[in-house]
Amino acid sequence: VQAIEDYKKYDSSSTKIANKYNIEGKIFKIKQYDDYTLVLTEDSLYFIQDGKAKKYNLGKVDIFPSTSIGISGKYIYLTPCRTNSTYKLLTIDSEKFTGESNAVNEYISFNDTDNNIKLQEVIIDSSKNKWFSVYNSSEGIYNLLKVENTEGAVEKNVRTLKASESFKYDDAFTNLKSDSNEGICFKVTESDSKTKKYMLTRIYKDDTDKTYTFEDDIVDYSIDNDGSLWVIHKDKIVHVSESGKVIKKFNGTNLKDIEKDAKGNIWVLDEDKIKEIVNDEIQEKYTV
Repeated sequence: VQAIEDYKKYDSSSTKIANKYNIEGKIFKIKQYDDYTLVLTEDSLYFIQDGKAKKYNLGKVDIFPSTSIGISGKYIYLTPCRTNSTYKLLTIDSEKFTGESNAVNEYISFNDTDNNIKLQEVIIDSSKNKWFSVYNSSEGIYNLLKVENTEGAVEKNVRTLKASESFKYDDAFTNLKSDSNEGICFKVTESDSKTKKYMLTRIYKDDTDKTYTFEDDIVDYSIDNDGSLWVIHKDKIVHVSESGKVIKKFNGTNLKDIEKDAKGNIWVLDEDKIKEIVNDEIQEKYTV
């Protein structure tokens, strides 16, 4: 793996593949931020800055291919992780990233001695409240829990979904995303013997909620600054107002990812093309 500090046109004759930073083990995630890069392996986190890498040993913590890297202020979050049978959200202070310590704080923790409970996802909202979704496979129950950003706060159950004889859930409380006002959204897929319902549900700061239903499986979505949603499903991008009204639809070929940048611009990955939506028009920007 080679990290490229400055983008240059690819030239196979002059490009060398090298383990520039002596990274060991299987690599699960690479995240690029403004002035540093994070590389997550099966047992360590590498902090790369100014051409140098610091290795942070995670100790006896299980890291999974699904483990994600998140940033909130100076803190780096890793989730889901597991020690023995206990799932955790781990946080590391980037200002104390010496590479010499493996002491990792935990914000949430619950035990699963029978391997029935799966910690699906964790997000930190705009007020640093922690939301996490849990699936109990033995009981068919999905739970959405929250730990508020106050000292000594305990987790509380915000929503519960349970399968019945008439319907089941293919997934629930997945693809968690937060808006700018302590609200969050998540994906739910519900099915019965005849149909499937593909839904996004939004929970507001006051605990009220709103559900949006779509015709096909939701590949990805992004929350705009005005509260509207940009949703990819099948071969279409749908812009939906906060009230649920469809503002506009765009056709695609093989849509995979949609993201809002820091300036509020919407970017889409479609096949080998990166596109931007500007003034309700989709424009091709790059081919990769």
